[in-house]
Amino acid sequence: MEKQIIITDKSKVSVVNNKKKRCQVKMACVNCQKACKKCANVRPCSRCIQRGIADTCFDIERKPRRVGVKRGPYKKRRNWKLEILAIIEKKAFASQVTSLQFINEKILIEGTGPYLMFFDIENNINFKSFNIFQHSRVHGIRIVNNENCKLIAAYGSKSLKIFEFDILTIEDQYDVVLTEKASIEVKDWILDAKFLYENKQSNVPTDIALALAHNFVIVYNIDLTEKKYEVHSEINCIIYSAKFYGNTLDTLKMASGTVFNVVILWNVLNKSNKSAIIQEFKGHEGVIFAIDFTDDGKKLCSVSDDRTLRVWTVNDRKSVVLYGHTSRIWDCILTDRYAITVSEDTTCRVWDYHNETCSACWEGHYGKDIWCVAISPNKDIVATGGGDSGVRLWDLKDLEYNRIESSNALKEVSLPEQEMYIDPSIKDTLPKKEFIRNFAQVDDRKTVFITNTGYFLVHDLNKNETSVLYQDMSFCNYSMMNISDCKRIIGSGDLSGNVLLLSPDNLFKPIKWKAHEGKVFDVYFEKSDDPNIIYFFSYNVNNEMLWSEINITDGSNPIVNQKKKIKLSVNTVMCLTYSEKFNVLLMGCRHGSVIVYKINNDDPNETIEPIYRYTHAHGKDAITCITIDRNLSTDDSLVFHSTGRDGNYNQFRLTGNALSNNEIKEQELIKIEEIGKSKITKGWLEKVIIVNNTKLLLGFFQKRFFVYNDDKKYEVMSISCGGAHRKWYFSTESENINKAVFSFYRKEKLYAYLRNIQVQKLFKEEKLQDNLHGKEIRTIKFIDNSIIESDHIKEDMGLLVTGAEDSLLKFLKYDPDKSSIQIHSKSSIRKHTSVIKNLGFSSGINNLLFTSGACEELNVWKLEIKEDTSEMCDSNLYINCVNYVSAPHVSPVTSETRIMDMDIANLSILKLREYANDIGIHLIITGYSDSLTRLWVFDEKSNKFEIIACGKLSNRCILRTKFHFITLNDNTKKLIAFVAATDGQVYLCDCTNIVKKYLDGELSKSKELVSFSKITLHQSGINGLDVHTDINNKQRLIIATGGDDNACSVAFVDISKDNQNKLSVINYKKFTQEFAHSSALTDVKIFNDNYILTISEDQRLNIWSITINEKIEIKLIESKYIDIPDVSCMDIVQISNTKWKVALSGIGIQILYITLN
Repeated sequence: MEKQIIITDKSKVSVVNNKKKRCQVKMACVNCQKACKKCANVRPCSRCIQRGIADTCFDIERKPRRVGVKRGPYKKRRNWKLEILAIIEKKAFASQVTSLQFINEKILIEGTGPYLMFFDIENNINFKSFNIFQHSRVHGIRIVNNENCKLIAAYGSKSLKIFEFDILTIEDQYDVVLTEKASIEVKDWILDAKFLYENKQSNVPTDIALALAHNFVIVYNIDLTEKKYEVHSEINCIIYSAKFYGNTLDTLKMASGTVFNVVILWNVLNKSNKSAIIQEFKGHEGVIFAIDFTDDGKKLCSVSDDRTLRVWTVNDRKSVVLYGHTSRIWDCILTDRYAITVSEDTTCRVWDYHNETCSACWEGHYGKDIWCVAISPNKDIVATGGGDSGVRLWDLKDLEYNRIESSNALKEVSLPEQEMYIDPSIKDTLPKKEFIRNFAQVDDRKTVFITNTGYFLVHDLNKNETSVLYQDMSFCNYSMMNISDCKRIIGSGDLSGNVLLLSPDNLFKPIKWKAHEGKVFDVYFEKSDDPNIIYFFSYNVNNEMLWSEINITDGSNPIVNQKKKIKLSVNTVMCLTYSEKFNVLLMGCRHGSVIVYKINNDDPNETIEPIYRYTHAHGKDAITCITIDRNLSTDDSLVFHSTGRDGNYNQFRLTGNALSNNEIKEQELIKIEEIGKSKITKGWLEKVIIVNNTKLLLGFFQKRFFVYNDDKKYEVMSISCGGAHRKWYFSTESENINKAVFSFYRKEKLYAYLRNIQVQKLFKEEKLQDNLHGKEIRTIKFIDNSIIESDHIKEDMGLLVTGAEDSLLKFLKYDPDKSSIQIHSKSSIRKHTSVIKNLGFSSGINNLLFTSGACEELNVWKLEIKEDTSEMCDSNLYINCVNYVSAPHVSPVTSETRIMDMDIANLSILKLREYANDIGIHLIITGYSDSLTRLWVFDEKSNKFEIIACGKLSNRCILRTKFHFITLNDNTKKLIAFVAATDGQVYLCDCTNIVKKYLDGELSKSKELVSFSKITLHQSGINGLDVHTDINNKQRLIIATGGDDNACSVAFVDISKDNQNKLSVINYKKFTQEFAHSSALTDVKIFNDNYILTISEDQRLNIWSITINEKIEIKLIESKYIDIPDVSCMDIVQISNTKWKVALSGIGIQILYITLN
């Protein structure tokens, strides 16, 4: 074949085939037409001659033209894009944060999906969002912000756009005007962009340089209309990262992170005959994911697949290697003092690379992956963006105040000389070596401690002066010590059962009495609603606890009265708390149990016994603190928090007869429900305190004491103290811990850290954007308005519930009335041990939420959503979700069976029995990965799950299950279950008789679930299944499915019953739309009777219209690109006659409005 060589002015050579145009054949012969082969105009044709069938080679017969029928005028081909049948509006969005950049100290830009989001960090507001890309994610943002020029360059994939922007201030609120200046699509993946200036004095860029993934650089003018320069590196390979340094083309350098684990620094504009490579940095054992320079360009850092950070000095072969991350490191920033890295392990670490130490490890994201990090122009604020959609702000100045490393910050309390306070007459009877045995911290300046000589001493930390408070020889060998919340009374117990009360200010004479026989294990104080009443508890080795009431109305003469005797059911009490409102006493023990006592009268001689024991609240580890939350408690429920040495922070709700004022019998049960659980640390959690309605968690990990803000999810302070201690104390005046004291006892010495600083926060909240799920979201549902108790119900309340791979159940909210696309997290619950795959609602006696997923877990939750106008609530809705009942496991213990899908039917709504009220009875169908399908019944009255049917309809994994209720022509009601498997078949099962027998009490054991029909719709697995009743024929069911074969199938089945009341399919038709998507379909929904919604792994949402007469027709009317990858499920709800809201989930969430014309 002849070839033509074309030489262009770029000296690039391309080869073009000079093909002859193929001849058109007027009519093929019958043989070639049947074989779909090329024919000729002559007969016999050459192909028939070659095959020896020339005698049968003749023209095909054409249909005769109809006589008398005028041809034309012909209709023009319809341009379906001009006929808008459906409008799809993007309403809300949340996905991985892939880029961050500060405009100034007050405004941050976030790149997530195709959006640029502008944040006012002073007020924690997202004030503007822009959708800038059609099919790309924002991977990088570069900014020029000066008086003469304000530009933003955003790039992702192969796309680059440059915008002019202007920040406006309107009534103390920011606004931004964004105008697109230029855009371009390049031939390779963009890894970095850099604005270039004409010279060093200029502040208006003239060009922009792009680093591309095959290690070459393209320079365009600022309007992107002219390619001014293109250069390839001498190292011809793919690179995973790149970073420019320099502001002019003459000084421009690029560091390339290659797949060969090497960082190459080279001159972009090489005017010499020498190599452009300045230096190669070798040492990493994995590919390079990110690079950054210091401002002067003398140092650069790189992070890698090998989990290390390396800081390099230009023209020096040595590097600083820093280890700490447990997974791959994705991004980094290098300043003159610190290196900052973010990793797949969801931590952000700050490194003092000069001293080769990790200065901070910030944890504020969930799941996995923090993708990006940015630093403010003044190097004060660090922003991190994670795979959980969250954006967190961190103050670098906090490293100076909140992470205490040096022992110089601690004050050591030393004993004074014995001659200063010991009575010479008893000196010879006292131990020669004196040390501190126990202590109580009164405030930030005063400490009371007891020595092994029996002296109670008061030490002024500011003046470093010590005075004698009291002396008692019985406390020489042993002393337990505690102080009341009001700091007015100190309590102590000795080996002989004596109890001592002291005033740290010496306002009253010491009170001592014989309370027990034998050693006093511990003493506790609890405050009362009356400020002049203090409750005092002490217990001994005989499991006997005394409860005393101290009246301090007369501060110089306290009155102590015995209130109750308490019989302990455990050997070691770790903590206790008392609710005067409900007269309930709660204790936590060493073995992880919560013990409940009820006080029914005021008889001081009565010995009260426990009425309830909640075991394994923290596994087998000790409960270290129980704190009642009065803000969350109601008139019929008591909410309390607990911490434990398993590192968990739990929330519980206590309900039942114990909260009434009536006398409680021992056999009457109460209920404690776990409503929240969080794993905070791998170490010990020792206490939870509530300061200004903010929950602070105190604990120890490794050799540090830490304070963790649970509401804002960050570590407020940590102190190097050597590890957990038997006796320690912490108090603070505010949640910011500007004024606080931490003291601890170690090796017979007392240390104190006094904190009194005034630090002004540079931003309002550490959490700039809510964390959603850290892993792929597997299921999503809108919350129906009927569940919400509110006087202000709107057509779209914007409430969602989701379940994901991270085992979190989350309640989310978006605001449909605002321009912001943000989705906010309102509540998170961790109960499942693995992925949550399915969600379903049902209302009976209570509003219920059913969840299921891996490890064969099936749970039901009691859901309460109501209007909340209290000052404590930052939203107008209060969401309360309590774990109600968990279904028993029915597979072998070693099995890893998963519940692949489920559906719920409310039997009180279906009314299968006209003669009975089935309220509170819910039917659940579950499909399992071991090919079994089960029917469960949950009865709210008995609070039990029960299996009523089980069947193996297929030998393959069950993927989808669906209930559908049908009324036949004779008004017979039938409940049909549809089950789809990986064999591409849909099985139809009649559940009516089984359910009726159960409700009538005629079902003695589980029945076998069998199908009355099956239909084949796909070649492989069915991922989406929906069923709808034909509006023109109530016995006809429309089935829509989507499968792994990229096809969408629609079928209708006509259902009938015979004389034996058995169902059968009397008519069946199907149509399969092959290649409905370019990849596997993941979900299918029928809406508005004759429309189908399909989603696929190809990131497209398609709307199809269906027409069913004697045959089925499917027509695509709209296709929309979805901004979230790996979309796996959806939910659709009608909000008006022509409008629907759609929730899509995968690696993120997107909310759409669909309007049909």
